[in-house]
Amino acid sequence: MASDPLSQLSDTQVTLLRLVNDGISSSKALAARTNLQPQSIDTYLYNASRTLGARNRVAAAQRFRDLEEENSQSASQ
Repeated sequence: MASDPLSQLSDTQVTLLRLVNDGISSSKALAARTNLQPQSIDTYLYNASRTLGARNRVAAAQRFRDLEEENSQSASQ
């Protein structure tokens, strides 16, 4: 069985993916919210996208949300 992609994400990646899901997707806007450098944000989100098998940060954030919902539903059953 493949390991859970959510468990492979860092806390910073999770925070950034949640912000992207909230509609904040530019590195500059994310930097203002997180006190990270835009280049660091690009790296975090690039790596998160690869981990989740997504082509970009918005697709990664959507995949992250879907996986969280699946895990939440599985836990409640």
